[in-house]
Amino acid sequence: MAKQIKISDDRRKAFLAELARTGSIAQAARAASPHAKSGAVTSFRDLIRRDREFAAAVEEAMFEARGVIEAEIHRRAVEGVERPVYDKQGKPIGVVREYSDRLLELKARATLPEYNRALSIPSVNVAVQNNTTVGIVPPEDMDALRELPRADQDALHEILRRMEIRARDEDARRASIPDSLPSSGLTA
Repeated sequence: MAKQIKISDDRRKAFLAELARTGSIAQAARAASPHAKSGAVTSFRDLIRRDREFAAAVEEAMFEARGVIEAEIHRRAVEGVERPVYDKQGKPIGVVREYSDRLLELKARATLPEYNRALSIPSVNVAVQNNTTVGIVPPEDMDALRELPRADQDALHEILRRMEIRARDEDARRASIPDSLPSSGLTA
């Protein structure tokens, strides 16, 4: 068992400050106890379990850390990040502002329920083998699908998923059956 390290008020404050900045318990423990090999992670985790007041302060620090992360996501996705542009000789000639589409998507998913709902509508254009096409919905009818209750959307999604699996299984079965066996004279 790891040795319990006494955690002074100064160490608690240092831990909480670093936790609010990084959101990492391990990093916060190392910052608060740089002399300890393990960074006193176990001691801080035990303290969080034992001390409700400290646990509440940890939760507040984690809330602040989430705010820092959200602000950085916003900055990179919406405001953009300037990157230097160099000429062929390596001399800086200007900057270009780059935006992160992926972070913007994640921000939209986190803050816009209607965005998540639109993404959760399954593709309804499912082609099934044997020249039978099932589930083709004209674009003008997609709005009606989006207005279905969530349970109906989920049921539709499950039906289409099963149809796709069956079609794949059937394709695989057909591909594994040869038209005839090799030139041994035997046929299937």
